[in-house]
Amino acid sequence: MADEAAALNYKLSDIDIFSNSWGPSDNGQSFAPLPSVVNAAFKEGVEKVKTLNHVWANLKQNSK
Repeated sequence: MADEAAALNYKLSDIDIFSNSWGPSDNGQSFAPLPSVVNAAFKEGVEKVKTLNHVWANLKQNSK
């Protein structure tokens, strides 16, 4: 999880939009909260750079 946290705060002052299309496999029906280290990285990014945007792909992996 530390790698994910480091990636979320990589070059905060140089990047305005992070496009994140990675994550664990899922069944499209359940939700797991973020690990505390990743949540802390989001908080740090928001506090340091007010215009920072994180974008995630929303894919249902078990669709037919």
